[in-house]
Order: sequence, then C-alpha cells, then structure tokens
Amino acid sequence: VTGSMSGQKLRDLKVASKLLIDTVVDPTGDSDDVRVALAPFSASINPGGYFRRVTNISGSGCVTERTGRAAYTDAAPGAGAWSPIGPANCPSAAIMPLDHDPSALKRRIDTFSAGGQTAGHLGIAWARYLVSPEWAGLWPSDSRPHAYGDPRHVKAVVLMTDGAFNMQYS
Repeated sequence: VTGSMSGQKLRDLKVASKLLIDTVVDPTGDSDDVRVALAPFSASINPGGYFRRVTNISGSGCVTERTGRAAYTDAAPGAGAWSPIGPANCPSAAIMPLDHDPSALKRRIDTFSAGGQTAGHLGIAWARYLVSPEWAGLWPSDSRPHAYGDPRHVKAVVLMTDGAFNMQYS
C-alpha cells in the first residue's frame, strides 16, 4: 500500500488479492481449511487493535522493525522489542490475522490506500509473523497459526509488490 503503488497498481493489487481469495478460500466461509492473513505495508506496519499486544505500549500507532535479540526471528512479541512510530508514515490499512471469511478479507482489501515509502522487509517480516505459531497467543483462537512441520498444513506467503523497496531502518 505504498506510494509507488498508487493508481492502477493499487487497483490491480486489489483485483489480484480478491482473485487469490476467490481461488483458495471456501466461498461460503464455512470451511477453515484455507485461511488468509493480510499484512499491508509501507514505511511501517499498522497492527491495528493488536498494537498494545505487540508492543506492550498503551495507545495505538504503527511499528517499524523489531529490535533486540529477537530482531530477525519470529519469536513472540514483547515489551521493548519494537520501534513504534506515530501517525506519520502509518498506513491506514491494518493487518488482518488469518481468516477464512472471504467477505471480511475483501472488505479489508477495499480499505487499502496508497501512501508512504516501501519498507518491503517489514511486509515480509509480518507475513512471517502472521503464519508463525510463535505468535499464536496474540491472535484470536480462529486465527492462530498451526505448528511448523504439521504434515496436514502448508504455510505459504504471497508477497504482492511492485518491488520498489526504497525504505530501510537498521
């Protein structure tokens, strides 16, 4: 949802995202055999209502990258492990944990608007967090990721971007 995705690119992103949902998710929303999470990103990530649980900081806002020993892992979030930022460079679209309701997923996609720079590494990291069992305690029970190595489940990440990564932190 970065500035470089404005106009036709964002319209194409929305169409492609909804087509993916139509292709892989049960159209009735009754089966949770396939679940999809959304991690819209720009210069930061908006964890929405999960901000406090992710950062252990009161209030709301966005986060950039993790800091400390867990910076490059999928370890569960904790206090002091993030660089929170205010509303500047904060995408309006918030993350959405794993869900099997195609209508809810598409409604969230409809909220996407373009702005800010492209910190692609944040989108990649949050895609990992949303499917990581280490983060299961953060999400509602229906959104909790399955364990790694479970032969009954496949974890896949689809990254949709124009590839213009132009923002980094550390």
